[in-house]
Amino acid sequence: MILAVSHKDGQLVPFAETTEFQLYDIQAGSFTAQGILPVSGMGTAALVMTLMGGGVNAVLTGALTPDMRAMLSDMEIPAFGGAAGSCEESVRRFLAGELTYTAPASCSGNCSGCSGCH
Repeated sequence: MILAVSHKDGQLVPFAETTEFQLYDIQAGSFTAQGILPVSGMGTAALVMTLMGGGVNAVLTGALTPDMRAMLSDMEIPAFGGAAGSCEESVRRFLAGELTYTAPASCSGNCSGCSGCH
């Protein structure tokens, strides 16, 4: 499984704020970093196609607009949100089942400092 994590300087950021994804290969309950997938300046459709082309099976992010989550869902790429902190700690929480594919992954449009969500 390939997990894409939206980040900046190794810390999770909202999906709309990322310029690249850290890719992790998840195997048998462990993970290894596999590289960076740049997405700077891409529109939403191009971004989703880039994730698919990179073999991404799931996305881990701090926040996600309902439209982007629906688009990922349509492409059968689940998005897990509401995470914060370092990429590696968030991946550990993901593997432990502490992150869910639920409403907290959404952005209400009222967040402060979340460019691109509104």
